[in-house]
Amino acid sequence: MTVGLGLPMYVVVGSSLLAIFFNTLMGTARHFQFGNFDLVFFLIMFPAAILGGFIAPQIAKRVSPLTVKRVAVAGLLILALNLLGVY
Repeated sequence: MTVGLGLPMYVVVGSSLLAIFFNTLMGTARHFQFGNFDLVFFLIMFPAAILGGFIAPQIAKRVSPLTVKRVAVAGLLILALNLLGVY
């Protein structure tokens, strides 16, 4: 989105988080439907995610786009290594 549409990195990160939010919402609903839902964990994580959603874009606006890209790449690499069972 930054290359193709020329959008600033903080907009790209925000829109990605919005997509993740809806995916998480549907996953949570399905887990609740099947009885695999931890209410205490949800009550801790939900406010933290909302707070992070407000704070992260403010931080992303204040740091350079290159730093935001590097942090995003590092996070994705850690996620990929975790999914592959390496890390």
